[in-house]
Amino acid sequence: MLSDESRAMGLAFHAAEKADDAYARRYTYVVSADGKIEQAIDTKDPGAQAATLLS
Repeated sequence: MLSDESRAMGLAFHAAEKADDAYARRYTYVVSADGKIEQAIDTKDPGAQAATLLS
């Protein structure tokens, strides 16, 4: 979970298009052991995302 009031991370990870966007899109990032992003998933159902990834 990330708090990004300035939208700096949202802009860097393309979850927001502009710094003044009301909301950033929700993404789930799967990060490998070496710190590289393996997947970026546009999260449609945050409550079910963990179960979906584990299955």
